[in-house]
Formats: sequence, C-alpha cells, structure tokens
Amino acid sequence: MNRYNIMFLSLTVFVSVHLFASNGVSQEAIKDSLEIISRKAWNVPEWLHREQMRTDIDYAAKKQLAEQGRQLWEEYDRTINEAIELLVLQGDAIVDVLMDELRSNRRDTYFHGRAIEILKRINTPKSNTALWDVAMGKTRVFPRHAAYAYMDNLKDKSQARVFLDSEDQDVVLRALRYLVGVNVDKELLEKCLPYLNATQYDRKTNYSYRMWAASVLASDTGDALLPDKVNAFVNAIKTVKEMPGADVKFQHDWLGTTADNTYSQLTKALMQISGIRALHVEYHLSDTDVYVRLCMEIVLAKLGDGSVRGSIKRAIANPDTGIQMRVLALEAFEKIASEEDVAFLTELAENDTYEVTMIGNILVEQQDSVMLHLPKGSEERMQVEEMLNTKEVMRSMRTNYPVRDEARRVLFAREFRLSY
Repeated sequence: MNRYNIMFLSLTVFVSVHLFASNGVSQEAIKDSLEIISRKAWNVPEWLHREQMRTDIDYAAKKQLAEQGRQLWEEYDRTINEAIELLVLQGDAIVDVLMDELRSNRRDTYFHGRAIEILKRINTPKSNTALWDVAMGKTRVFPRHAAYAYMDNLKDKSQARVFLDSEDQDVVLRALRYLVGVNVDKELLEKCLPYLNATQYDRKTNYSYRMWAASVLASDTGDALLPDKVNAFVNAIKTVKEMPGADVKFQHDWLGTTADNTYSQLTKALMQISGIRALHVEYHLSDTDVYVRLCMEIVLAKLGDGSVRGSIKRAIANPDTGIQMRVLALEAFEKIASEEDVAFLTELAENDTYEVTMIGNILVEQQDSVMLHLPKGSEERMQVEEMLNTKEVMRSMRTNYPVRDEARRVLFAREFRLSY
C-alpha cells in the first residue's frame, strides 16, 4: 500500500468518525470536496499549450484554442468554488476535519489556503478558535493568513492588539490597520510606542510601522490620554533621524527623503488628534529639536495661531526644511496668512527654485538646478544621467514646481475668502 492510499484511507476513517454531513450532503461528497480543494493552481493542459504554440494554424484556430482554454479554466474554477461552498455549508461539523488535515503533513499549500478561507467563512466561535490556533502556530501551516482571517472576523477590532506581539511584520501591520478607529487605552498606547519609534528595520518597514501606529493614536476620539499621545508624537519626531536611510530619497517616485516624509506624516497625524488644542503643543515650542518645534508650529498654524507666522515663513523659505514639510507648512500657513504676507507668497509662487521632473520611473528633484537625494555614482543617478542623453526622454520630460503650486493655491484661497 503506497502513501497515497494510506493518506486517503486515513482521511476516510477520520471523516467517517468525526463528520456527520448536514444539509442532506453525503459523506462521499464531502470527501470528494476535500480532495478537490487540494488541487494545485490551474495550468494550461500540456496538449492545449502544444497546440497554441503551433505556427502552422491560422488566427481562427488559435482563437478557438484560446476559447477552449477559457472554458477549461472556468470549469476548474467552478469545481473549486463548488467544493468550498459545500464545505462551508457543513459549518462546525467540518472544522475538526480541516484542523486534522492542517496539523498533518498530508496536504500542500493549496489545501492550506482554501481550508483557512473555509474556516473564515464559517465564522462561528469554533471556527474562529481554529483560526486562532493556526495563527498561533499550533499547526504545520504558516500562520500569517490565519491571523488575517481571524482579524477579519473580529467583531471587536480592539482585540487585534494581541497580534502586535507577533514576530511577523506583515501581521503587525495588518493589526495596526485594524486598530485604527478603536478607543486607545494605556495598554494599547504602550503597545503602539515601539512601532511609532521604529528604527531597527529597513526604511520602508520603519516608515510603515510609524505611519500606522500614528494613525491608531490619531483616530482615537477619547481625550483622557491626549497629553500622553502628544508626548508620544514628540518622542517619535526626535527619533526620526535615527532611522536607517533617513537622509536618502525614500522611494524613486516619491518626493523627499525618508526623514522628510516621516516628519510630514507624523505632523499630519498629530493635527488629526481629536481635541488637540494649543495648550497641548505650546509647551514643546522650546524643545531643542528643530523638527519638534516646526511640527508644533505647523499644528498651531493649522489651529489659527498667528504667533508662529514668522517661524513658519522661515521654514517655508528654507530649502533645507525638506519639500514635504515645506508644502505642509504652506498648507497650514493659509490659516494665518495676512495682507503683509502676500508679497512673500507671490515671490514663492513666481520664483521658488525647487523643481521635480519624472525621468523614466524616477522622480528627479532639483534645487537651484542641483540634483537632490541621488548621490553621484548611485545606480539611480547613473540611470537618470543616461536617460538625459536620450532625445525621446528629453522630449517627454515635464517639470513641476510643488512649492510654487502650493503658494499659488494659498494665494487663490485667500483671495477667494476675501471676495465673499
């Protein structure tokens, strides 16, 4: 007796002992469905692929072969979906069978993924407990997708906090997304702090952790922990410079450095905290960290506090502030700009020298015609320089001026308000 016969025999015995088919479905149909969901991903049959590769057939024949392939795919897809539907209808009665298979090494990843989908769709206390067991590594299956399914089924999304202790970065990010909008208590605040201050991962993971943790804190509508949340943001701003690659371009098609983008997003989240008032941020205006002060000044400007007008203008005019923070400061400046600021805004709108040009798939930034954030000798810099010698690229290049555009928008908004 070979291992396939043993596998089928063990499945037959287990199903017979543990499963009582519901909805008038026979045990044989259920066993067949379990075998069907073990099938591998659909591939073009060898005979069909061979026929499609022939060069001695006309267009009509190739079109007919393509239609045959489509029909075969639809049949495969229908069969899989019908098997899944039948197993979902069994409810709790099928849970133990699926878990036995997931604990064994009899099935491959195709079965694992579909079994988790079935458990998720059953969505009963028993099936969700099974998903939890898989997510906690109690089977031979990778736990990530079970954790996703378990969180999808949570009625109380705040319970997703348990996954913030996961060692799987994707599971943590998914948990942070689920926690956006829940009430933040002291425990959840403490769990979010390591991610709000992340520096130990690659720059994109650090950025993602920080942004989602910031979103969790900013979306909380309660004000009991408001000073604690502001302090958490202040500390996060202070650690931005410790992020790996803080001073390099964050992504080839994004504006600004990793640090610049992180400062900007943390400031935006800080502005969104429910109930934030000037008294919560004024204390930090004397901080020694220049970006803590700037972030707080932007928040105050957004709240309509004109006392920060001078420092905001200096930050906007300074190219070293970073493009994302300059534009964000301009956006906030709209709230406090007065008649005496029109000349300043007009100068920016007409003459600011920061420009961006898409060259290939790289957003090239320049200040006073000097290329930014692309070090000489870097792969991206050499790629840009090579494309600049191509006539087709030169003809299709379009240059934009983000600071000029935002200054024009602020001027227009001010004139519009004065007109009504």
